[in-house]
This record gives sequence, C-alpha cells and structure tokens, in this order.
Amino acid sequence: MSARLLLLLALPLPALAATVNVGVIEGDSLEGSYADLVAALNDSEVYDIDAELVVAADVTGVADLSGYDVIVIGSSGHSDFSRYTDAFKGAMDGYATGGGSVVTAAWTSYEGPSTTLSWLPIDQASRDGAYCTGPTTVTPTVVHPIVDGVGEFVDTSTYWETPGPALAGSEIIATGCGGKPAITVREATGGVGRLVYIGGTYTGDTASYKNEGLRSGAADQLMEQAVIWASDACPDEDEDGVNACAGDCDDADPARFPGNPEVCDDIDNDCNDEVDDGLATTDFWPDGDEDGAGDASVEAVADCADALDGYVGNDDDCDDADPDRFSGNPEVCDELDNDCNDEVDDGLATTDFWPDVDEDGFGDSESDATASCFDELAGYADNDDDCDDDAAEVNPDAAEILDNAVDEDCDGQAQVSPDEGDDEDDGGCGCTSTDATAPMGLVVVLPLLIAGLRRRRR
Repeated sequence: MSARLLLLLALPLPALAATVNVGVIEGDSLEGSYADLVAALNDSEVYDIDAELVVAADVTGVADLSGYDVIVIGSSGHSDFSRYTDAFKGAMDGYATGGGSVVTAAWTSYEGPSTTLSWLPIDQASRDGAYCTGPTTVTPTVVHPIVDGVGEFVDTSTYWETPGPALAGSEIIATGCGGKPAITVREATGGVGRLVYIGGTYTGDTASYKNEGLRSGAADQLMEQAVIWASDACPDEDEDGVNACAGDCDDADPARFPGNPEVCDDIDNDCNDEVDDGLATTDFWPDGDEDGAGDASVEAVADCADALDGYVGNDDDCDDADPDRFSGNPEVCDELDNDCNDEVDDGLATTDFWPDVDEDGFGDSESDATASCFDELAGYADNDDDCDDDAAEVNPDAAEILDNAVDEDCDGQAQVSPDEGDDEDDGGCGCTSTDATAPMGLVVVLPLLIAGLRRRRR
C-alpha cells in the first residue's frame, strides 16, 4: 500500500451534521405566515433543520418547549403578544433562563410590554418602537456566523422593525432602516441561552406585509444561520466560518470547509470528498536508483505537487535498479547500455583484438578480429602475429630451434643451421663450405676413402 494511500485513509471522517429541532410559535394561525416560515426552514439545502409549529395556547409549561434546540417567535402584526397566556409567557421565560435559545423577529419589540424579557437581546424597557417602510437595505457590519456569506441585500417587505438598543453584553451585527440596528445578538450568559433579534417581518401576515422575499435568498439564509447559531448544536470550533451543520467536514481544521479553494496539500479542502481535485497535475515515475531518471516500465503517478519524494518527472530510465543506466547518460566502456538506446558501448573508440589461445601475447592470424572499446581483452591480443595459436613456444619473439622443421619465430621458414638463414636452399646436404675446421674436412674426404677401398677389394 502506497504512503499516499495511507495518508488518504488517515484523513478525518466527515463530521455528522446534527439535526436542529426548531419550534416556531404560532401566535395567530388565521392571520400569520408561521407555516410558511416552518416550510422555509425545513427546505434548507445547507442545514439539517426539523422545524414545526407550536401553538402558543398549547404551551402551559417549560416541558412543552424542552424538546426544541431553539424557539422562533414573532408577531403577525395582529397583537399576538397580547394574546399569549401567562402560562405561555412563564414557559418562555423558564425556557430561556434554563439555557434555551430564542430567535425573535418583528413585531415582538413593537408589541411587547415595556419590561425586560429574558428571551430578548434588546432592552425592551427602553426599546425604540419605530419601524421603517420597505424596501429596506440590510447591511452586515461585523464578522459573525449569522451574517457569514450574507452580503448587503434589499428586503422588499412592507415593514422592517428597528429592534432598539442592545442589552449589556449584546452586539449589533447588521443595520437597516437608514443605519438603525437591524440584527442584535447575545451570547449565552447568566444561565440564559443564545438570543437573536431580527427586525424583519418573518412571521408577519403575508397578505399585509408582502414578505415572500424573506423565504429565499439572503434573507432566508440569514434566518437559517440565526437558528443554527442560536441552537449552539453546531458550533464552528475551528472558526473558519462554517460549522458541521453547514457541511464542514472537519470542524477541527480551518483549512477544510465547503467553498474553500482546493490547494495541493493532500487534504480535501473544499469538503467534496475528493483530495486535491481540480488542480493542475504533473506525471511522476518512481526513481528507485536515485539517478534522476524515472522507471519507464511502470505507469506514471499524477500529482499536483511540484516534486514527489522518490519520484521524478520523467520516464527516462531503462533499468531503475542501476544508477549508471538512464537516457542521456554518457556511454562508457563497461559492457552496459548506459544511455538506454538499446546498444552497448556504442559510439566509443575501439581496438581490434584476435584470439590468444596459447596466451603468448600474440593473436591468431587465421581468426577474425574482435573490436572492443577496452584497452585489454581477456583471452585476446591486440595483434594477429601468431602463426600457431595452439603452441605458446611459437610466436614472433620465440627463438628458432635447429633441425626440427618448425617455424618457431613465425617468419615463414624453419632454421637448420645456426649460420644459415631460414629460407636458404642447402640442396639437402645440410652442410656448408665456409667452416675450415678438421671435422668438417673429414666430412668431405671420408666418402672418397671408402670408394677407394671398395675398388681394391675387387
């Protein structure tokens, strides 16, 4: 198994998106558009939201709200707040002070009593009860998960409420109505869960407020992200702007989240279950002998990196186990195909050699020459001067031996007398007249004496 495959297997598994359970308080079922808001939340293409209507009149205690991660409450513009029972108000206070999170929309500030509510991030007692007529430009002013990815947009609803001044510890994260507060948030504190106030008429009667635009686009994203942030069910642990509910596949790594540009780092940066996808790649081949040339006998590995450990960007090696063999390597005299052109020792200066079977230093004149780039060749000589390659005593440097009919020095004749040249014809007598010594004289007279004796006997 390759190291790269092991690395891919070691990547963290995608985080499982948590389901956020949302209760949308229905204040006036005949006039409101609460069901439309529930449908818009459940249709989220990014978050796993399970929203349902909660009839205010059916809420008699905190237990009726305890199954929800966050409560969304707003008014239809028909004095819903005045219709809430004391039991409902007590349940909402108990839910919030027990750590529950609440997202509030218009007209809660405008219709609410002049008292501080535990589930509002604004100072209800000193609220600004004003509102503006649409269209309304909403402008995010700070970096916050609720407005992440939401740029300035225009809401075409009839009205947008200004949610008034923030309580201590609260923060205004967007403006509207000519620069007035449009969205106010507060972190969980003092036992109260996270709180959000959005001035849009999300729960307002559709016929009266023409708020269809709040069900899609930037305004819809704003409400979805408000619910997710308030629920705290999907925190953004790595602070990359995307939590697990929004598809962050690794909330411990800020380099991994949907929409993040893919970079060459062996990591799935954009959380699409593919590593380093869409990047330009280079083909690499293994370089086992580390000679800078890749093994041509194996398939290339495509990688986005500029370099890959143990690999090179070419397939010029015909023998990846021998660092002296690769394309472009200078040919040397070593009986190897150094430059991988399928020829051994080609292009080098050569010397002719002849077999020297008797190892006397002289090559066989009757054999064909063998060309070699080596200075020496075992069993061969660099000449063809030997007239008998089976006899080491026969070669041009050998001393001639008399009267053996052998041409020891390979000059073409066998020597019969030390004073006679090898190639002189002595008529078959094997003698010369140049020597005046007594023994040689007897050789001449003796035949005559023998002939005379034979005549006397007759």
